Amino acid sequence: MKSERPKKRALPKLGRRTAATSGPDAKELAHIALGLFADRHYSTVSIRDIGRAANVNSSMIYYYYKDKNELFRAALEMAIDEAFVLFANHCNSDAHECAADAID
Repeated sequence: MKSERPKKRALPKLGRRTAATSGPDAKELAHIALGLFADRHYSTVSIRDIGRAANVNSSMIYYYYKDKNELFRAALEMAIDEAFVLFANHCNSDAHECAADAID
């Protein structure tokens, strides 16, 4: 009579994430970084902090950005671009008769 071996549990595969579990892209990283930069001073936010907030290994951030300065610049440019889009949408809207109504 053969002794039965206990079945091995299936371990998760290490390595690349699948499309269903992919991490944040460059734009999402910039959004996350912008939130941290808004809460704290630039010099106190590290790439490791951004990685923790994005739930990724901090070295993955360097895949998209050369350094923290480049990420900071991308975050600011993205915020400025979004502000201009919102402003243009507001200007093209007929929701208010005059600027004073829009401010109110």
